[in-house]
Amino acid sequence: MSQKLSVLIVEDSESDAALLVRQLERAGGYEVYHERVETADCMRKVLQQGSWDVILSDYKMPQFSAPLALDVLKESELDLPFIVVSGSIGEEIAVATMKAGSHDYVMKDHMARLVPAIERELREARMRASHREAEKRLRVTERLRAVGEMAASIIHDLKTPMQAVLTATEVLSQHDLPGEMRANHCRDINEQVRRMVSLTQQVLEFVKGEIRISASMIDLIRFCDDTVNSFRATLSGTSVTVNFSYMLNGGVSPSVILDSEKIWRVLINLMNNARDALQYGGEINVRLMMNREIIRLEVADNGQGIPEMIRNRIFEPFVSEGGIKGTGLGLAIVQQIVKAHGGTVTFETAEGKGTTFIVTLPRVALKSANHTPIDVVHALQG
Repeated sequence: MSQKLSVLIVEDSESDAALLVRQLERAGGYEVYHERVETADCMRKVLQQGSWDVILSDYKMPQFSAPLALDVLKESELDLPFIVVSGSIGEEIAVATMKAGSHDYVMKDHMARLVPAIERELREARMRASHREAEKRLRVTERLRAVGEMAASIIHDLKTPMQAVLTATEVLSQHDLPGEMRANHCRDINEQVRRMVSLTQQVLEFVKGEIRISASMIDLIRFCDDTVNSFRATLSGTSVTVNFSYMLNGGVSPSVILDSEKIWRVLINLMNNARDALQYGGEINVRLMMNREIIRLEVADNGQGIPEMIRNRIFEPFVSEGGIKGTGLGLAIVQQIVKAHGGTVTFETAEGKGTTFIVTLPRVALKSANHTPIDVVHALQG
């Protein structure tokens, strides 16, 4: 059975087009379906309406030319073999046509080359299509992997507030618990659930490419102390300890204008990162230093340090410092939150000695009259 071949012929001569078809039928044994066009508009229309295997084009016609036909093909974004078939084309023009995107050229007085040229280009086109399909499957796989890692990131980051809720509910199950203590634990549960909702919202903001800052006045010392204490509760049964210290220079006030939810996320992510680096136990030290110009927050661990191979990529999504439990998104989100506050985050690490992440924020980055909240949308930079 003859192989079918759909050929779009760009040619102003009906007889020359008929010769091409007969050559394909005789020398190639093809069952040829073809259409002939001789203007750009006709070519655009035919490309949209049909499915083609190859384009054969004369070089120069009264109203059209091979270079213009190539432009029309590029506009269509179709990957079709394009072969120039001409009776009068010099070597320089042929080379220029190839550079412009033509796959081959065949002289009309050497038609024996036509079928081999078409068969070669059809094979090449199939290979390109196969490569595109493989790349498409790879992109799908990468997207699925990214979704999985995103889900793992959210679950990992939810562990801290979830553990706090579990601890509070265990205490609340005691029948003889004083009323005031019961109320405190209920408030803690409410706060942790609110934080879990905030965590998922922040991940969605990261995916959409923006961080929304809603800043207000907070006592940063009390804030850090409360956050470290809630994190400390999650370390029960482990050989990891966490300490908090602070230093105020120049008699400055601990009250600053920041987005407490976002800064909580920064501190929790850095402590989670430090804990994950302490696979066999160790110590986490959270240090807060403030003066009239800057806020410096450090989270240090005495683990094995960040592997050298990933140090340059540590703030990229899905690059994990710990290698086993890292969130993947944690440090990337930390960096974007800190940037949104006008600050920087860096790290110091040494093999076998541990890692210190250093968050530096300008004390007056966010100003508010009468201590009212500030809402800012910060577009993430690639």
